[in-house]
Amino acid sequence: HGALRSLSNGDEWEMRGYNGEEPHTDNEDYSPAHLFPDFTRRSSSLRIVEDLVHSLDTGEPTRGGVRTAYKSTELIFAFIESHIKGGSRVELPLNNSKIRLHRGHRKPRLPIFKPLNQ
Repeated sequence: HGALRSLSNGDEWEMRGYNGEEPHTDNEDYSPAHLFPDFTRRSSSLRIVEDLVHSLDTGEPTRGGVRTAYKSTELIFAFIESHIKGGSRVELPLNNSKIRLHRGHRKPRLPIFKPLNQ
């Protein structure tokens, strides 16, 4: 019953609690921002490698993988669906969503990497 925002590309986080009984989209319905709990920031690349090593050592599945990618993608589409509906609550799984991702190209293109000084 609140809102969580990522700011500055994930460097800052903001939490707000809901003040009323029914969720609304107006900012005045939420309490002032609370400090996000302190946590140890670690490299995402390092965490991926540690996860793979753990999986190889123990035989357990990785924390990532296709199931996590599917769930993460569903959450992204749920955020979009909620935004379109004025910030209303969206139930998961998204069974009746009409949102689709369309590519603008017929063939996939390789990314082009250029040095920063060009």
